[in-house]
Amino acid sequence: MNKQDKYSLHIRGRANVATRLARAESAVCIGVLLLVGCAPASGVVVVKPLLDPGQMAFAGAVDIGGRKLWLECAGIGDPTIVFDAGLQRGGWKPARLAAELSAVTRVCFYDRPNTVVGRSDTVAGARTSQDIVNDLETLLFVAGAQPPWILVGHGFGGMNMTLFAAQHPNQVTGLILMDPLPPNTIERWAMMLGFGGDGASARAYNRPIADLARGAAENIDLAASADQLRGAPGLGRMPVRLIAASRPIDGWVAASEPQVGERLARVWKDDRAFYERLAPGIRIFEVDDDNGLTASASEELILDQAIELLLRYRTCCGPLAMR
Repeated sequence: MNKQDKYSLHIRGRANVATRLARAESAVCIGVLLLVGCAPASGVVVVKPLLDPGQMAFAGAVDIGGRKLWLECAGIGDPTIVFDAGLQRGGWKPARLAAELSAVTRVCFYDRPNTVVGRSDTVAGARTSQDIVNDLETLLFVAGAQPPWILVGHGFGGMNMTLFAAQHPNQVTGLILMDPLPPNTIERWAMMLGFGGDGASARAYNRPIADLARGAAENIDLAASADQLRGAPGLGRMPVRLIAASRPIDGWVAASEPQVGERLARVWKDDRAFYERLAPGIRIFEVDDDNGLTASASEELILDQAIELLLRYRTCCGPLAMR
């Protein structure tokens, strides 16, 4: 089976998300009516709440044991979709995704500590992906956002969500990764620039790479985080979708040094095979983008994949989709 699908981001017509889910669930119910007794959908998706039954939205600081993390959730239903942002960024909350997905399930966004414009309490000292996974696990428990979960991670957030999924395989029903940072890439980039003997190239790239290597203002220990991810167990049959930019670092490339950018991009793409080994059934979508992926660049594709995973859980497999 071909693991890599080419995906076009051309604007196209789309039915309302709730309508699409209702139609699919109605079709499944008709097919198994005598077996499970489900009623045909009436145009409204009926889902059980994860927090208080009547609470459609929440935004505030949640105490996770002596410090607080900022959390925003909207909608009701399961699985809950949880987003984690790229390095240094506060809560990742693409407006369109939040609006459309919260119409049919619960969607949650949170701020990691020390992020730019983040609203969570700051934390002293270097932090790793495992620290972030521990924080998120506690946050979801305290907030009452119970599993199952669909996880969405962007960049460094993709590393965190992959580690979370590997440690909670029976609670995560799907994983969507946007340009996730492969664990070996930063080290290989540093070696290329440090020993390549090309001072101009090093000057062109050393700032963004150095920022990544030291976790910049967020104070992330990426080397330790990479080790943690490399030691994670495989994801088995968990459905994983990886959305990747075709030219992930062109925005860092000096116009006079395209060959250096090509070498660095090749390392990024080669190291992406790590995620294929971790999740044998992974599907990879390559998006024509020249500066890494932003939420707005891939909203259509993220939405499609999230809906597919929701349908898989609700109309096909239920808890079996989590194994």
